[in-house]
Amino acid sequence: MLIIDIFDRKRSPYQNLIYEYFEKHFEVKKISRIYVLFSLLSVKKFDIVYFGIAHNYIHRKALERSKLHDLHYVLSKMTKNQILIVDQADTEFFMKDNRGKQKIEFNRYFQGKIFLLDKLSSDELKKFAKKNNFKLLKLPWMIKPEDYKEIDLTAKDIDVTFISTINYGSEFHEKRVEILNNLLLLQKERPDLKFYISAPPFYPKNIVYGDDYKKILNRTKIFIAEGSNRLCMTQKYMEAGLAECLIIGDRPLYPENNIFMENELMIETDLTDYSSLARSIGYSISNYSELLDKIQMCSSKIKEHHNLENEMKNFILKIFDNTEQI
Repeated sequence: MLIIDIFDRKRSPYQNLIYEYFEKHFEVKKISRIYVLFSLLSVKKFDIVYFGIAHNYIHRKALERSKLHDLHYVLSKMTKNQILIVDQADTEFFMKDNRGKQKIEFNRYFQGKIFLLDKLSSDELKKFAKKNNFKLLKLPWMIKPEDYKEIDLTAKDIDVTFISTINYGSEFHEKRVEILNNLLLLQKERPDLKFYISAPPFYPKNIVYGDDYKKILNRTKIFIAEGSNRLCMTQKYMEAGLAECLIIGDRPLYPENNIFMENELMIETDLTDYSSLARSIGYSISNYSELLDKIQMCSSKIKEHHNLENEMKNFILKIFDNTEQI
């Protein structure tokens, strides 16, 4: 497997887990730059070429043609029998950026099987995939329950945590700003509570990644979870649940039949309504000891329904499946 990505870029823990799994089960070569003097003719020897989560930045940097190739060069060296997997950080930016001079013309340079990893289940992504002959494939939830074992609920010292990146121009930018403003107001109104708020670039305090992110979750009583405008169950629901946080926020509708739809594992709240948010947090703090069963049930359900090894095995089997239906 050939993986093309920017590997020193700060990212969520689950993204590194994907690569760790691949390195454990495949012969993997990683590259972050495609230099002109390095022809990369050997690309044909790889069964799978994986455009990682920051591949579009590598494509843009190739505007410096005298030193670097763009991703069209890689696609042109591939054969029809190879498999291409395309990952993306945020669906709306992937589609928005893939135009003009920076457009990656997949169909022009490569006629083999192409998978687009789907995390946000949007109609826009489905239309984009159909138009560009992609097969959509669900990205497994890369969680390791062992990272969240032996949680001491009595030692949690952060009352409320909200961690989210607010990208200018994203389709859920305005919603996240509303939630941030509501929490900052509540922080002033409730000086008795300890908040941990990180929402760069609008609120660039407390920026946290990797193991430090896990440590914050392990210290948190209430985690504020928003499912974007599409109400998707993202990785943060799983991570907060495993860390035995009480989840307050959007009840995810996608993927269908996710555990938060079937069980009372969280407190559904309109985060953009200040009164509703303040009421839910106030209730949860006042009744925290009575809510411990809900918190621990959530963690147990996640462990029961999500197994990293099994989900990745199924993921790989679907990649090599020669049938048309994925």
